Amino acid sequence: MAQRSLLLARCLLLLGCLSWLLPAHGWSFFKDRSGTHVPAVGKLLVAMPSLTSPHFGGTVILLVRYSRGGALGLIINRPTRITLAAEYSNQINERHGDEALFWGGPVAMHRRVMLVENPALDKKLAEQEGAGERLLEPVLEQNLGGLYLINNRALFQRLLLDDQLHSRMRVFAGYSGWGPSQLEREIIRGDWLVLPGGVELVMQSDPESIWSQLIHQQRGQMVIYKPNPTSTQPAQRSLLTASGH
Repeated sequence: MAQRSLLLARCLLLLGCLSWLLPAHGWSFFKDRSGTHVPAVGKLLVAMPSLTSPHFGGTVILLVRYSRGGALGLIINRPTRITLAAEYSNQINERHGDEALFWGGPVAMHRRVMLVENPALDKKLAEQEGAGERLLEPVLEQNLGGLYLINNRALFQRLLLDDQLHSRMRVFAGYSGWGPSQLEREIIRGDWLVLPGGVELVMQSDPESIWSQLIHQQRGQMVIYKPNPTSTQPAQRSLLTASGH
């Protein structure tokens, strides 16, 4: 009996060690020399042609948060037929009233998420709001501007009315979310292609063409990370033969 108890205790200890090691081990799969194809805030997740999920097939997702705890993204190529004027009962600057409300993903679809573009947004907000609450998060920062995720409800409402605080904006219904290591597993499986993002790409006037543009540009080969901890080189795989869900 004592030997069985000791064996059981050792097995439980081994399982505990494995559960602690596996997430860190999985994280190491996503390291390459350039960092180009590593998921990060501001990167794009492009659904592989073989991904037939009703929610994510043919989508392009901008990662707005990414950490060991999980990831959050917004689908940038799914405008709805609802205009912002209709969504906000005309409580919006007329410049943006005819723009579409975008479907950001299947999580919390009652929630509205805003991305805004303006090179001077931080400075203007600092002048008007003062130091204190972090009202926005940088998602894409480039020489000619950047995209910011709005965290403050009052600021959200204000940006709808005041187009002097931003150049362009997108409003999303819901978002896409992944738990710890979930996105990494999907990328390893071949569901997603990870590409650099860009303000002009995210905010272009024909969002429904983004997926086909990116797939056409990458056709022939792509980068998929294989669970091989002894190698830092990504494996090459044909777009036409990649497996999905």
